[in-house]
Amino acid sequence: IINMPSRCVAAGCSNTSSESVSLYKFPKQETLLKQWTKQVQRTRANWVPTASSTLCSEHFEADCFEETPQLMKDMGMHVRYKKVLKPNAIPTIFKRSLVGTSETETPSTSTGSNFCPLCDHKQLSIQVEPIIPSSPDLPSSQPDPVSADESDYLPSSSQTPSSSDSERSTPPPTERFFLVAWSALSMLLNLRCCAFCQEMDMDMSTTTQGTMLCVLWTCKSCKKVTKWKSQPFVGDIPLGNILLSVAILSTGALATKVLRMFQNMKVACISKRTFFRHQKDYLLPSITHLWAEQQAWLIACLQAEQRGIVLAGDGRSDSPGHSAKYGTYTMLELPANVIIDMQLVQSNEVGGASHMEKEGFIRSVNFLGTQQGLDIDVIITDRHVQLRKWIRENLPDVQHLLDVWHVAKGLRKKLVALSKEKDCTDLKEWIDSIINHLYWSVMSTDSAEPNLVEAKWTSVLNHIVNIHTHNNELFPKCEHKRLRGRAARKKWLKPCSTLMVKLEKLATTTYLIRDPKQASNREQTSSLEAFHSLSNHYAPKLYAFSYEGQLCR
Repeated sequence: IINMPSRCVAAGCSNTSSESVSLYKFPKQETLLKQWTKQVQRTRANWVPTASSTLCSEHFEADCFEETPQLMKDMGMHVRYKKVLKPNAIPTIFKRSLVGTSETETPSTSTGSNFCPLCDHKQLSIQVEPIIPSSPDLPSSQPDPVSADESDYLPSSSQTPSSSDSERSTPPPTERFFLVAWSALSMLLNLRCCAFCQEMDMDMSTTTQGTMLCVLWTCKSCKKVTKWKSQPFVGDIPLGNILLSVAILSTGALATKVLRMFQNMKVACISKRTFFRHQKDYLLPSITHLWAEQQAWLIACLQAEQRGIVLAGDGRSDSPGHSAKYGTYTMLELPANVIIDMQLVQSNEVGGASHMEKEGFIRSVNFLGTQQGLDIDVIITDRHVQLRKWIRENLPDVQHLLDVWHVAKGLRKKLVALSKEKDCTDLKEWIDSIINHLYWSVMSTDSAEPNLVEAKWTSVLNHIVNIHTHNNELFPKCEHKRLRGRAARKKWLKPCSTLMVKLEKLATTTYLIRDPKQASNREQTSSLEAFHSLSNHYAPKLYAFSYEGQLCR
């Protein structure tokens, strides 16, 4: 009895087990068995596996193996050990049967169709088994790679966000990338021998698609062609191309500058046109989808807590002055310290840049309160006059507080301006002390006692002239102990001087009496200011972005 060797059951393949080819029996797990069978049936209709059916390693992608010798194989180095399949590996590389041909087994050719296991998408690939003899290093005589017109890349309908990509896509493999000089790489590529007849005399041509290098070898003896690509694909896009686009956007960089840097280094890279296409088709929809999911989760958590929320809101324009095109209004839920909503308003929607902050605030309040049903207890904002009026008229049950930092910021500007006037230079030494006194007046007083805040604030006019008792029942004297050190050596201002007359007029203006009373003595908007500082990195001012680009950044 002669035992016939096991052969691969794929159509057009008769491989047996050898040093370079491994055979694998069909899995016993029902799900994997169906997937393997389905792949074979693409080229052998109605085929049914038996207990002895096997497939060879030629029908599996490189990442299906536990240890991938792909680089050694592609460079012509002989692989001498049996490759081990991963437990969930699925064969995807099969030669398409020609119409009208029978299912007889024929010798394997060098080309084939790469079928995705979850869809009908096919990608041409070449499976070779090169063997390279030892040879000395050869100097490179190849010209620089020809750049393909990668800027003309157009995504197919199967790549657009509206298709079922999410159902069949897999996370991109974790890859490392290196900068390799062409002179060094071409020297390595020239060591290649023919994968079929082992002749060294081959013509080599190269093209690039963005960051990817594609090499074609044509054997002068047997005329067979072998192809090698420098990186894997994600769908129909080279991995390096899409990762470069992701890196530019996710780091807040500007595509024009980054790509110009690569061009100056003569590093193969994508074009601006390709970056903006990647951004439009993949990156911006992904960011929008992720934010929508995260926002829905945050709102659901707040709804489950069944408590009134405390909001801090602030606006940000894309450029200083009154020429801004976009305004972003951000809402921070203070107890949770998370951004809960952002509204992007375009100036031409509201009749000018000065109305963008109010419109963004109204949209955010309507979204959180009316649409999502959240109970808003407190809103802390800056001193925006339009907002104060709108809240007073439309949200009478909501407590509106001001951020004390914004009040102090306005006061500091006026004090600095006053200190530059004639006979008022002595005020410079007292500016920080007056600002600190404003903070103390607000933070040390309960919000239910606004008159006490006013009494504490106006007491500073006595303190700076060395009078520490006051004609006010709510705050009859200063609370500090006897002054020592630097505080005692500070030069007191003179009562009834020109400086004191102007300072008293400034400190008792309507807004400096009213605003400290309304200032928050609890949560502040400092976290929101920090978020806006971070936003300036991703969406720098004075740079123009599209509406979607500005919102996502």
